[in-house]
Amino acid sequence: MPISSARIRGYLPAIHYLQQTQQGKGCDIALAKNVMHAASRSVLSSLIALKKVKNAEDVEHAFARVYGECEARGIMGELERIFGDRASFAGFPGIGKALAGKLKDAGVANPAELARVGAVSAWGSVYRMDPSFPPKWVYSFKAAIEGVPVKEIDPETKKRLKIEVEALVAENRRAA
Repeated sequence: MPISSARIRGYLPAIHYLQQTQQGKGCDIALAKNVMHAASRSVLSSLIALKKVKNAEDVEHAFARVYGECEARGIMGELERIFGDRASFAGFPGIGKALAGKLKDAGVANPAELARVGAVSAWGSVYRMDPSFPPKWVYSFKAAIEGVPVKEIDPETKKRLKIEVEALVAENRRAA
């Protein structure tokens, strides 16, 4: 990163300068007493960032800020390997036990799988098993993927989801 023409002398002025730049925003830039202190500060920063996450993308971003993007992808892969089978829909907005059971019966075993296939595709999987499955549940799937309550899904997104579900239903009727 190029430093302005003003001469910056010493660590403290350089750190202060970096903290004020756009490149320094969102980064943990500070003096550390020693390497051990810096390492523990990094771990603490990532734990604090993890307390604020809403979805897997936020988790990866929190790790990327501390460890870099490549290492964050590796950490996410390991977390998926460790917790992927045990992850459940418990605590996800709009997904209760009955709806989680329907998803699992349709082959969508966990939240990571729901995010991978998408709300409409997951809804279609349940619908193919149970043609009486209401279209409105696609909103719950979308909310779970986004990590927000159903009421926070914006009207444009709901309209798009409704159109996609209607197209899926029409396609299934033609195929039958």
